[in-house]
Amino acid sequence: MTSILIADDNLQLVNILSEYSCKEGYKVYKAFDGQQALDIFENNDISVILLDIAMPKKDGFQVCKLIRQHSNIPIIMITAK
Repeated sequence: MTSILIADDNLQLVNILSEYSCKEGYKVYKAFDGQQALDIFENNDISVILLDIAMPKKDGFQVCKLIRQHSNIPIIMITAK
């Protein structure tokens, strides 16, 4: 099963994206801060990441930079900026 990591500190947005992703057949992992997103990425087989920029602990840019040091996984940035 293809898995997706949704990382955003907005609980309502994460739940909406999660619901639609599940309906499309994705296994969904949820993170509400940058460090949690990294932990989930490191410990699971993630196929694609939806990543917010403005998150606590580590922002989306930091998370993306750290992931890019080890992987070319598709990352879609989601932001209101």
